[in-house]
Amino acid sequence: MTINIHKFSFSKYKLLLQSLKKSEIRFKKYNDKFDSGRNIILRHDVDFCPIRALQVAELEKKMKVKSTFFFLVNTNFYNIHSLENNKAILKILNLGHEIGLHFDASLFGNNKSLNYECKKEIRVLEKVIRKKIYIVSFHRPAKSLLSYEKKIANTEHTYMAKYFKKIDYCSDSQGIWKYNTPLSIIKKKYSNDFTLHLLTHPIWWTTPERLD
Repeated sequence: MTINIHKFSFSKYKLLLQSLKKSEIRFKKYNDKFDSGRNIILRHDVDFCPIRALQVAELEKKMKVKSTFFFLVNTNFYNIHSLENNKAILKILNLGHEIGLHFDASLFGNNKSLNYECKKEIRVLEKVIRKKIYIVSFHRPAKSLLSYEKKIANTEHTYMAKYFKKIDYCSDSQGIWKYNTPLSIIKKKYSNDFTLHLLTHPIWWTTPERLD
């Protein structure tokens, strides 16, 4: 089942969160234990705009939801060092959410280079948030990275099997639901213990013109 990008909106995101909370699912972070019960890891890859991401973070705070926001260090779309974006990222952290690195591996070469470059970007982001980064997500990952089981820069990433294959996973990548929808997965497994890894991109839910 897919949902057209034009049906995504900020109000729909609020309804999604309300539905998740009504299902009595527990919101978890990547370094939490989630071996039993009904759990969800809520992840946001921030591809375009930290300010839009802050809107999502503030809504989640009001609804007592915690999630992890992944920011790019190397991108033409925003600068994490600008005053406005820096304030937004720190505010997201202060709202109780986690911050991770969104790493664009396509900019670099072999695995040795990836580890070196990722480590550099982790250090940059750690200086911004003044806190250790313990999780990385790949930006538009190649197929080889979807099955990459090793840590990168000695840091876990979101496509390791424990987060991507051994638990349920779905995303709104490219503005459509992939790997089913979160509510369909929860409905199907309502009476069972499970963990759902849900990826969203704030831009799809907060931009009225949908980047058409």
